[in-house]
Amino acid sequence: MLAQRKVNIASCIIIPCFTVFVLLVGFSTMDIAFTQSEDALRYFAKGTVTGEHFKDSVIWTQINNAQITIIDTWESQRTKFQGTVTQSIECESNYQICLDAKVTHVLNTAAIRVGDKFVIKVDAEDNVQKYEWLSGNLKEFEIEAKVTRDSKKSSKSIIDVGNDIFPKDIDEYTFARGNPQSDIVLVYAQGGPTSLLDTEGLSHIYDSGMHSKLKDALFVNVHQAQTLMPELFVENSISFDQAKQHDAKTTQMLYKVIKYFKDDGKTVYVVGISFGAFVVQDLLVANGNIADGYLIMVGRLNIQDAIWTSFSKGIVMEFDDDALTPIMANDIGKDHGVSENMHKLAAGLGHKRYVELLEDVNLSNVVYVYGEKDNKVGKLSDLELEFLHSHNATVLKSQNGHLDAVYEKLDEGIQKMADTLN
Repeated sequence: MLAQRKVNIASCIIIPCFTVFVLLVGFSTMDIAFTQSEDALRYFAKGTVTGEHFKDSVIWTQINNAQITIIDTWESQRTKFQGTVTQSIECESNYQICLDAKVTHVLNTAAIRVGDKFVIKVDAEDNVQKYEWLSGNLKEFEIEAKVTRDSKKSSKSIIDVGNDIFPKDIDEYTFARGNPQSDIVLVYAQGGPTSLLDTEGLSHIYDSGMHSKLKDALFVNVHQAQTLMPELFVENSISFDQAKQHDAKTTQMLYKVIKYFKDDGKTVYVVGISFGAFVVQDLLVANGNIADGYLIMVGRLNIQDAIWTSFSKGIVMEFDDDALTPIMANDIGKDHGVSENMHKLAAGLGHKRYVELLEDVNLSNVVYVYGEKDNKVGKLSDLELEFLHSHNATVLKSQNGHLDAVYEKLDEGIQKMADTLN
């Protein structure tokens, strides 16, 4: 929770420009899924750049209604940025998608800045994407990519969650993968907080689910306040009180999605990782134990006051090697003005004392994972461990740190969560 995302699934440390890091989870199973309707636009694609600039780099593009996310890997470097999109009338007739885009979030590049504008054009018949930059360092650059296409494969791996599957008020909150006809749904509350919707983290959970009773399930990532409306956090500095209000909206969105599937007769499991762990705990407080099983990973019930107090002011703290003692964090860089807002969102949930708030909630269907060397949120205290055991939760301990604890225990945690019904 209290770290930004180092890699996709648990947390993300904001990395200085051009730092190299390894892509652990990609879109290798996703080539194209494309629909456009009056109310919704969905486009997912993987391609190779063929033009003069950034030739042979691999580029992933996701358009989800008014948001676009692009991931580009080139010469061992990986760039990720997100923007808002609106319909454009500047394209030739052979392009089925023509959108004006404005960058709202940037990670791991100095070439692209928040506020930069570009046009994205997609010719679905010839499998060509073009990105024409209108401003910023890349102004007048045109980047062309040849998209690989496998409609059959895409229809199985990435499900379009448009209005033909979910009602509009649920559709706008979600991104899904798997079998929409399944009687089992896994709902994912992502880590961070970050303004990017973590579709890669969902893919990793999907892969883990393939080795369990959830192999035929629908996997759903739920938006959070800052992923649904990232412009509110990029262009403005929020207060701690505003952060609490945004967090309440995040919890409410998660509740609405879970309730929708439960009302439809589905078996619903919930996975919350890092910041998402706090969101799931908040859900249990606000709405009770409404799902069939929970996996809560690398969160805290009563995190040290020094941590959340510092984060509430936009200042990062972490834990010493003992995973108990709060210390000032090393300089982890800036995220173009949004880092402080993300820290405040983390504190908006971290300040709550969940040991007390969850006293009357049944936790027998909860699996809780923590790391003995977690320097991001710290390890569970004796008080927290005693509380979980006394409320019949299943506790899994990793000897690793924040991120490694997730990767070590994810498969086991999902399996034990799925077994809670038996």
